[in-house]
Amino acid sequence: MHFFGVAVCGIPGCFVKKKMPVLPEFYKPEFLPARLCSDATRGVFIAYAIANADGTMCYKYIKLNKYKRIMPPADFATFAAGMIKDINLKLINTSAPTDENNRHSMPVAKAVDMYLNDKMRELRPETMRTYKSFCKIFSEWCNNTVPHLTVGDLRPIHAIKFMEYYYNVRTCGNNSYNNNIKWGRGLFEWLRTHCYTDVNIFVSCQRKRNEQKTRVLIDATTRHKIADYLTETKQYGFLLALHLVYSSLIRPKEIAELHIEDVKDKYIVVPGHVAKNHNQRVSAITPAIRELLRLIRIDSFPSHYYLLGSDMLPSRSAVNIHRFTKKWAKLREVLHLPVEMQLYSLRDSGISDLLRAGVDPVSVMHHADHHSLEITTRYANHVDAHLVDMMYNRKVGF
Repeated sequence: MHFFGVAVCGIPGCFVKKKMPVLPEFYKPEFLPARLCSDATRGVFIAYAIANADGTMCYKYIKLNKYKRIMPPADFATFAAGMIKDINLKLINTSAPTDENNRHSMPVAKAVDMYLNDKMRELRPETMRTYKSFCKIFSEWCNNTVPHLTVGDLRPIHAIKFMEYYYNVRTCGNNSYNNNIKWGRGLFEWLRTHCYTDVNIFVSCQRKRNEQKTRVLIDATTRHKIADYLTETKQYGFLLALHLVYSSLIRPKEIAELHIEDVKDKYIVVPGHVAKNHNQRVSAITPAIRELLRLIRIDSFPSHYYLLGSDMLPSRSAVNIHRFTKKWAKLREVLHLPVEMQLYSLRDSGISDLLRAGVDPVSVMHHADHHSLEITTRYANHVDAHLVDMMYNRKVGF
């Protein structure tokens, strides 16, 4: 069996036999051109080969069966010919392979897996789930839309088309759209700096205007109503979690990963590997929080236990973050609270109340673990349900 006049093994029945030409001694081709082939095992596919550094050939196969099934014969022939032409032009214009070129020729899904394996060492499990979701969608889109392209072949037009698909077909909102651009830029910046590609293809994607958050602030009257109900029903662990969100500005995901040993006399240490922004910080606690810690008897549990488990008491295993949101949804239903009052609204209310109490914005920024004052003021900029009544009923006139 021969491949364009060069004998090869391991590609049964896919190339036409030709008489071997007389080649110079020690002849080593840099590549074997792409060609349309078929056999009983793979079906219809394109095959080509690239020379390794040691002179051996690395064979590549691109299956076309799904395209042959859905396309008319003439359209499929044109489609396959175009793919072959693109591959051969790249082979002709590429110099002898180097380590960088080998990385450029890596399949998109494999390169993305390399990125995820590296990120796994520095990101929290909750954050990794978001990264994995984006990478899975992007890899599947590439496999379905441009299966013949390697990671080094991708260009800005592919990122633009992917974002159009994500916005129009998957019907995401503007905030989700912008987040995907951010994750795409992060992915390709890593691929670029590790020599898998020469360009960050997502840089050319333009962000859309952010949508306003639908959360509203939770006023003191409503907070007292929540506290009274949870106290009457002896749900001290959940009430503790709500206090930590409002008073200590600790995110629910961070609370779920706190250990008893992180709790000190007047503050809680949020370790760097737990914090969203990977910066260890100290969050102040209140006398009310200290009382709730006493009620769940944290002193009777080992210090390595998680502060809250699935039953909202100290435990060997951490509480699932979705447990918080489910209990909040049930609480909101029982107390007939508006849907705009979300669990995270407590953190927004805590930030807003600190600013209104005269605490300087820089201190609030550090306490809330924000990157900038802009983020702090934006998170506090939610609708106050009582503001209209306060302004309407103010005693001082014009």
